[in-house]
Amino acid sequence: IEIAREGGSWVVASRDDYAALDERVPELVRRVVDAEIVEEKTSNAELYARLGVEDATKEGAKGTLVSLAKADGTSVASVIVGNRQEAANWDSEKAATFVRPADGAKSYLVRSTFNLAMEPVDWMKREVLAFGSDRFWKVAVAHPDGDRVLIERSAPTAAPVLVNKPEGREIASEDKPRQTLEALASVSLDDVRAASGVDFANAVTAVYTTYQGITFNVRVAQMDGKTWVNFTV
Repeated sequence: IEIAREGGSWVVASRDDYAALDERVPELVRRVVDAEIVEEKTSNAELYARLGVEDATKEGAKGTLVSLAKADGTSVASVIVGNRQEAANWDSEKAATFVRPADGAKSYLVRSTFNLAMEPVDWMKREVLAFGSDRFWKVAVAHPDGDRVLIERSAPTAAPVLVNKPEGREIASEDKPRQTLEALASVSLDDVRAASGVDFANAVTAVYTTYQGITFNVRVAQMDGKTWVNFTV
């Protein structure tokens, strides 16, 4: 996971520069540079695995390599973060972690703990949209095969209805129109990439309209076993 500073903000560079959680990144940096050495530990490479400070690039390694660099690429610190000392589980004042400088032989016990989530999404601002569910007036959905769906409601408190329901047919679930119309009220992401990297040629499209006149154009496509959604407002 590569995180970088763009202007005054942090972005996840390994996810097409999507916005990172501003508070999480500085916290990790502070914990690395302010870690206080409690005691020196082993310099024997054969014992590194016991502390979790073996070469983190090797398969099966327990530790995590954390590298900090300046904008010009100059290294600030590169450390392998290993096992957390058991005492940290019951006494926060004694919280400590085994670490080893990536270019050094000596390992250490330091007075610090590290939040090293290893999924890119854990470093991102996951909330994409957040609106009151009663703000949405209508939605028009279009499928590549030509099918169309139109859902709308007469007032914010009214139940949404399927406007173009085929004659003689019944809705499978009375709640489905509401679920569809309010789908954008709260949207959070599981992954992200630049829209240019997704093939939306055969996308399902939808146009959501709020009572305030805000229009959301939505494209939905399947790729790599995932559902990708693109919004323009």
